[in-house]
Amino acid sequence: MTIADTGESIETLAEQACVAVRDEADILRPTVAGLLVFGAHSQNYLPSSRLSVGQFEGSLGGEQIMRRLEEFESNLPRMIDDVTRYVRASCE
Repeated sequence: MTIADTGESIETLAEQACVAVRDEADILRPTVAGLLVFGAHSQNYLPSSRLSVGQFEGSLGGEQIMRRLEEFESNLPRMIDDVTRYVRASCE
């Protein structure tokens, strides 16, 4: 099924999916979920919406030294893909 198959407007579908809401002036605005999933630069509005991945040396019970810290910024689906690729490459 596509959006065209529903007969609904993109605005109505966005509201039903809780990725947008109407403000007092009846202007459609993205929700936090909408920004995280679809926002091209959600960090401009939600500065803490990034993923940080650290690589450590040492054992869990002993001293640990951070070898590397990577920051990932984008929308949530892209960050998940980027982090997955990073972790897989780091484990090879």
